[in-house]
Amino acid sequence: MDLIERYLHAVKTHLPQSQQDDVVAELGEDLRSRVEERESELVRRLTEDEVVGLLRQLGPPASLAGRYGSWQQLIGPALFPVYKRTLKIVLGISLLVNVVLAGVLLAVGRPVHEAVEGLIKFPFVTAMIAFGWVTIIFALIDAKAGPETIAQARRDHASLFERWDPRSLPAVPRHPRSVPRWIVALDLIVAVLLLAWWLAIPSRPWLMFGPGAAFLSPGQGLLAAYVPVAIAGAVIVAIRLFGLWRPDLRTSIGVACNVVSLIGLAILVGGGGPYVIVPPGLQAATELGDAMPWIDRAFALGFAIAAATMAYEAVRDGWTLVMGRRRAPASEGASTPQGSPR
Repeated sequence: MDLIERYLHAVKTHLPQSQQDDVVAELGEDLRSRVEERESELVRRLTEDEVVGLLRQLGPPASLAGRYGSWQQLIGPALFPVYKRTLKIVLGISLLVNVVLAGVLLAVGRPVHEAVEGLIKFPFVTAMIAFGWVTIIFALIDAKAGPETIAQARRDHASLFERWDPRSLPAVPRHPRSVPRWIVALDLIVAVLLLAWWLAIPSRPWLMFGPGAAFLSPGQGLLAAYVPVAIAGAVIVAIRLFGLWRPDLRTSIGVACNVVSLIGLAILVGGGGPYVIVPPGLQAATELGDAMPWIDRAFALGFAIAAATMAYEAVRDGWTLVMGRRRAPASEGASTPQGSPR
């Protein structure tokens, strides 16, 4: 049935990739068995409303997937839906506060970079702090709460299950491995922001050095790799744009982007330093003389770690892609569901 297929696909999108096939196969078999059993009792096919009732008993796809996801051991499935909603609210309020503060800074005549700096730091500082505290609080609640507290959480969250309508589930994508388009759009936004960040470094070194921009400047190693890395960033943006058209190829696109990123980082690392210098004439040039080689090595190490990470992700995703294609013929041969409704 269409609703069941849509439900299974929605559950799949909330599962780790390593669990998707096994969990969806098990859940699909269970659902079809329930449908068959109910139809045998009624001696007719189930209506859409009856299928909706059956799916409502299981709950929203994200909540059901939470019972299988190993990453949710920190917060149990009873509290995880409440945790997820709370986290969204806290992050939304935090982002709103940062946007308002940026507007206030601009309104009072502060430099543009001060307003933008807070927004750039949001995902790396404010959002991570909010995520950490909300997670810690819910983990402590889950660890210390007794059975009655967990049962109460389930009862309080029951209204969400009652309001949820399986008819609102999105259709199964034409390509079986498609991901939601908003996720692909987010990949594109991140690529654009990273490219804009890199292009702005020569004129706004504080974007890379932070407060250290008062006495640090890009060295020859960064300047020599500036154009090649910018070209690599533009290629990645173009690849991500293509991904909006073919979201089903997200894994392949990810591999391609990692390979291009690896090429850019290889140029950056291979060109050698210095990556950072103290402009001549500054007092800091004398004070930081002994420390500069270590600062430069720290930058080189950071670039090398980033390159190693990109290489690992490219190999991992490439392996996943190859293994997925090998399994595809077998899964196509077994695509006819057993015990499907008459």
